Amino acid sequence: MVLDGDIMKHYKTVVVPATEETTEQKIDKITCDLCKKVIEKDSKFSEEKVTIQYKTGNSFPECGSGKITGVDMCPSCFEEKLKPWLESHGCELYISDWDW
Repeated sequence: MVLDGDIMKHYKTVVVPATEETTEQKIDKITCDLCKKVIEKDSKFSEEKVTIQYKTGNSFPECGSGKITGVDMCPSCFEEKLKPWLESHGCELYISDWDW
């Protein structure tokens, strides 16, 4: 388990055969910062993801850098905890469709 900024990520060591490096760290699982449950992905074709970030920095045509502050949150905590809290504080959440 490693703290990546304020984000809790659980890593596992994976053996990579036939390369110069024999092991590498890959994310094993990500847990919700509120309920501590593992954030599951239903299938490779399903899209259910919570993204809450604050991004600061500078972006120029040739380069850019900055910081991202974020949180890992499961869809249930977003719907049952964060969304009602935001609405109770006067936020009007918007809903938009996406397609590709």
